[in-house]
Amino acid sequence: MAPKFSVRPAGPGDLDALERLERAGFRPEDAFSRAQLRRLLAGNAAAFLAESTQGAKRPVGSAVVLWRRGSPSARLYTIAADPAFQGKGAGSLLLEACERAAAEKGCAQMRLEVRQSNRRAIAFYERRGYRAVETLPGYYPGGEAGLRMAKDLGPSSSAEAAAPARRGAAARGGPKAGASSGKPGAPAGAGGDGPRLDLPYYAQTLGFTCGPACLMMAMRHFDPKLRLDRTLELVLWKEATTVFMTAGLGGCEPFGLAVAAGRRGYRAEVLVPGRGVPFLGSVRTEDKKEVVRLVHRQMKAEAESLGTAVRYRGFGSADIARALRGGAVPIVLVSAHRLHGFRVPHWVVVTGFDGRNIYLHDPYERHYRPHPRRARHLRVSAGEFERMTRWGKDSLRSAVLIRPAPRARKNKPEYP
Repeated sequence: MAPKFSVRPAGPGDLDALERLERAGFRPEDAFSRAQLRRLLAGNAAAFLAESTQGAKRPVGSAVVLWRRGSPSARLYTIAADPAFQGKGAGSLLLEACERAAAEKGCAQMRLEVRQSNRRAIAFYERRGYRAVETLPGYYPGGEAGLRMAKDLGPSSSAEAAAPARRGAAARGGPKAGASSGKPGAPAGAGGDGPRLDLPYYAQTLGFTCGPACLMMAMRHFDPKLRLDRTLELVLWKEATTVFMTAGLGGCEPFGLAVAAGRRGYRAEVLVPGRGVPFLGSVRTEDKKEVVRLVHRQMKAEAESLGTAVRYRGFGSADIARALRGGAVPIVLVSAHRLHGFRVPHWVVVTGFDGRNIYLHDPYERHYRPHPRRARHLRVSAGEFERMTRWGKDSLRSAVLIRPAPRARKNKPEYP
């Protein structure tokens, strides 16, 4: 008969069991000491024990998950099993308990580290939806490389996003261890304070075309006959780019996206905190700064001539919910660091709001491989959304609200 297990929270009274499982499950140089375990239990962490329910009940596995206030990611710090019970299912139950605890704290992602040589543990995590996101040279004692893995805790597809609730030998997880169609205008579900849009998805094909990809999704929402391809992606980028940014080619600024939308007959509304030049601080030389200033002035003037409304004020999740209810598709600037770990600005498109969470299409699909559908209707808590929509030292916040035009298209370019 296969062993059966139950999982319960662990506390200071379980230190003996936690220490025993650490020593049984890891190399001496990898196992946490009793003092380290005590500190973990006293911090922003949740610990769990798996106990055998057959015969004398005793702990056979343990796990600790950590989170940091203001961070969208939780960290699986350790997960250990008695060698006699490895591969029997206790590890899966412990991992699920940690993921639930992290999601209840508003975390959108779980991360962990594992020895690159531990193929059994890596396969265990991959079967449970984790993907490798970074190699860590010399991470472990003795110089062995580590592998950082991650799993998104939000829904991974439009069907899951519309559902009322998510359907629902391990290794060290600590510092030692193309386009899709959608029905235009149709809500995928409704709940709380806002609709959920069955927005079509398009993945950016270049590192600097997140803005055009988002605009393409918004336009296709209102025009199901619009062809989404790389040609349109690059045409929109040429119309909206700042020319320069951080390093290499520039991304797109809010007024540039408004211009590209306005030229095709869509109504755009830009939300910015002030009259400064977006992304000016991302370029270093004065020559490049002057180019960014010049491009911004031209784009802003053209956007206003095309009827773009400009609101010089901040915004929050409540404003985005109102825009959704009013029929707009919001394109929002976020810090990619909170999604992908890269300190660059990034555009996403909002697909819904349920009162507690914002749902996003992230055009940077490659980050979510081998599970690319997780880039769609990505769930982010309202609090985390407030934090991620601030980029750079100046906490730049920007959104572009796209609506269909109530009139014939004006100044339509040769390519749609």
